Amino acid sequence: MGLLASILAVCIAIVCLFEPIHAVYIPGPNDAHVFKSAVASFSVGDDLGVSLFMPVNKVDCTPEEDRLYMPAEFTHTSDLQFFGNVSTGVFDKMKYKTCKGSSKTIDASKIPLVFFEPQVGTSRFLYSTLARFMAANGMAIAILDHPETSSSAILDPFLDLKQWNETVTQTVDARIQDINLVLKQLSDVSVLQRQFPGLKFNSTLDTQSYSIVGHGIGGSVATTLSTLDPRVRFSINLSGTPPLLNHPTYSTIYFFGRSDFRRENDIHWPTTWKYLAGRATEWDFQDAGIFDFSDLPWIADLARQDEKITIDNINGLHDKLGPFGFHVNACYLEAYLKAELTEPKYGWVGDCLRIFDQMKPYPGGVH
Repeated sequence: MGLLASILAVCIAIVCLFEPIHAVYIPGPNDAHVFKSAVASFSVGDDLGVSLFMPVNKVDCTPEEDRLYMPAEFTHTSDLQFFGNVSTGVFDKMKYKTCKGSSKTIDASKIPLVFFEPQVGTSRFLYSTLARFMAANGMAIAILDHPETSSSAILDPFLDLKQWNETVTQTVDARIQDINLVLKQLSDVSVLQRQFPGLKFNSTLDTQSYSIVGHGIGGSVATTLSTLDPRVRFSINLSGTPPLLNHPTYSTIYFFGRSDFRRENDIHWPTTWKYLAGRATEWDFQDAGIFDFSDLPWIADLARQDEKITIDNINGLHDKLGPFGFHVNACYLEAYLKAELTEPKYGWVGDCLRIFDQMKPYPGGVH
């Protein structure tokens, strides 16, 4: 009996070590949204990680299932990156609900495809809540984890670029190659069917047309592709440096800066902006840190409020906005995706402006 008790005690200890005591559920988009998300995470090649968020009409979604916000192999690294401590335990307690199956066949060819490019040195999972909110408007959202090279590893995710050197060029070029590789994969309906066994597709995604949102160096990729790839419908650059242009581009390009990182504070935007001959707009996020353009501000708030974790300093946030850092960003991303891709009325952006005063249009206007 003593031996059995000892074994039971060891088993309990192991469970407590590897499982959070209780989960903190990250809420999804509100009931005004028509869609929920089905989610698949998979690899392309040996090292390229992909998370794909597919919209499923919520009346057809059956059943829902729990999903870890971040797999265990990423939680300690992310805890260290943002909280300075691998044992903080913020990310491993987070979960959310996803759609496991659909009662109806999905025509994927009618679903707009949007890539979301993360900041350098940052897990794609830190953007999964934003992806759910975007997908809830009827878009498929693909987030990529790119293989880290010795060059990209020296780029600091918390600093704006001070020079566009060979390291930056190689990083951007490698990401563009990765995106093209994923586009090729997503053009095969059997790939979708394999990754979403609970869904039934009668067509594949239209990979001849896509849009792209990027954060930091991901924003650099987004703007670069806007100027190079005719398949890109529009791009959103979240606090990143664009390529240096010396000729006009008629692409639709949106730039979201910060109150301390507007176009005049960047090494390329002042020159590049002169060559933007299409629709181009700058918004500046007031009192924002560079990682207010991610899930981080809401994740930190949930950890503080629901899990009662003491968090004093958060790398990448000024911590003045609290969870509004997430909600303001999500509102504008959803608004532009709806206006550009599904419901072309620009009142969506005006709604965000009326609701939130933390985002300001650039004082100089559109150009």
